[in-house]
Amino acid sequence: MHINHMQKALTEMNIRLTEVLDQIHGVSGLAIIEAILKGERDKEKLLRLCHSKIIKNKKNEVLKA
Repeated sequence: MHINHMQKALTEMNIRLTEVLDQIHGVSGLAIIEAILKGERDKEKLLRLCHSKIIKNKKNEVLKA
């Protein structure tokens, strides 16, 4: 239930992480969400918080999301 609320809030803020990350409650997803809550808006800095495998396979998708 809480995950659904997080997904809905992100979608309303036009942040489409749920379309790129399999689990927004995983390490990468939570790191990005925490950074956003602290005020970070630079998509390159947010991308660097992701696991290296995500950066390698989905870099462009994460930047767009």
